[in-house]
Amino acid sequence: MTRFRGFSAATLVCAAGLLLVWTIFLMRAELSWRRAESLMSAGEPIAAGSAARGVFDLYVPGSPRLEDASHLIWNAARAQEAGGNGDGALAAYRELRSAWIGAAPLGGDGGWIARCEERIARLGEEGAHATMRAPTRPNGFWGVVGALSFAAWICAAVGLIAGGIRRDGRLRLAALGWAGVLVAGYAVWILGLMRA
Repeated sequence: MTRFRGFSAATLVCAAGLLLVWTIFLMRAELSWRRAESLMSAGEPIAAGSAARGVFDLYVPGSPRLEDASHLIWNAARAQEAGGNGDGALAAYRELRSAWIGAAPLGGDGGWIARCEERIARLGEEGAHATMRAPTRPNGFWGVVGALSFAAWICAAVGLIAGGIRRDGRLRLAALGWAGVLVAGYAVWILGLMRA
C-alpha cells in the first residue's frame, strides 16, 4: 500500500507541475499578444510584430493566439514591403518562418512556412540578403521523442524523491526503477535533442 501511495503522490506532483507549466506558458503567450495588440493600435507595426513573436517563445500546442500572432506579423511585413522597406519586411518574414519552424514539429504550420519562404525568396533576390539560406527544419519525430523523454526524466526525478526514499532517508527498492527511468529519460532526451 505504501508503494502505491508513493507512486500516486509522485504522479500527482508531476501532473500538477505540468499543469502549472502549461498555464504559465499560456499566460505568457496571452500577455505577449496583448502587448502586440496595444503596439499595433498605437501605430507601431514593427514593435507589434516583435511582441507577437513572444506568443511562439514558449510554445503551447493548440494556443489560440498562434494564428492571431502569425497574421499580425504577416500584415506588418506586408505593410513594410508596401512602404518600400524590403529589409524590414524580409526580417519580419524570417521571424515568422523561424517561429513556425520551432512550432511546426508538434502541430503543423498551417502553410505559414511555405508562404514566408515564397516572400523571402522574392525579397531575397532583390535585397542584400540573397545569400542567406533557409534554416534546416527539425525532425518532428525526434522533437516529440525529446519532449516526451524530457517529461519522463522530470517525472522520474520527482518519483525518485517522492516514492524512492523512505522517511528515515534510506532507499526503497522502487528507487532502482525510478533511477532507471531517470537515466533512460535523460539519455533519450539528449538523443532527441541531437537528432531533432
